[in-house]
Amino acid sequence: MNYVKVVNLINEHNDADYKGLNLNMFVPSKAIYTSDFKTAYIITLEEIIPNHKELEIITEEEYNNVKNQLEEGKEQKPQPIDPIDELRKENEALKRSQAEQDEIIMNLVLGGM
Repeated sequence: MNYVKVVNLINEHNDADYKGLNLNMFVPSKAIYTSDFKTAYIITLEEIIPNHKELEIITEEEYNNVKNQLEEGKEQKPQPIDPIDELRKENEALKRSQAEQDEIIMNLVLGGM
């Protein structure tokens, strides 16, 4: 088993280029990608890694360090705001405000008679 860092993963055609690694030999669900998908960290069962300047054999420790750093980064990222949820909240606030205004107007109209 080997741990491999693949740089410049996305080629000029926006396709993933694993530089000759056999995808069928990857350990399932263990590939790690940077947020820009320019670099991948792969665990492969291949014994002989192709000789390519954009492939680097790394240690298990290096792989785990990257994995931990990327997972910490995910936890620290703020969750995206759901625009539909925000519109619902705004709509509810407007409904409450309108109901309060309606009540005030009715009190003025009924109280003034």
